[in-house]
Amino acid sequence: MPNKYDVSIQINLAGITGRVQRALRQAMTMVSIGLNAKGEITPEILTMPDVTMHHHFGSSLNRTIDEDKVSWEIWVLRNGFRDIAEELGGLLEEIQSVLAYWKIGLIQKS
Repeated sequence: MPNKYDVSIQINLAGITGRVQRALRQAMTMVSIGLNAKGEITPEILTMPDVTMHHHFGSSLNRTIDEDKVSWEIWVLRNGFRDIAEELGGLLEEIQSVLAYWKIGLIQKS
């Protein structure tokens, strides 16, 4: 006769939502900083600090400051959306775990 074991699991749903809210707030903050920094892009700021050797990548990458500002804005937004998508992916994995535990509880009751 197989042994029967009961599993007891406590799930704090408030912890999940709190973590997601903090991650979304962090992404929004970083995107805000990045978008506001667009106005500070100058030819001087495009040089790497403390780099003594430079490489010329060719004329195809010669862009204007305005083009660099647009590229920066797109890069900031893309990274912000990526961070949010990764957080939502993690949230869905946690939801799947919670539902699996719930199902185990229902099976135990029957």
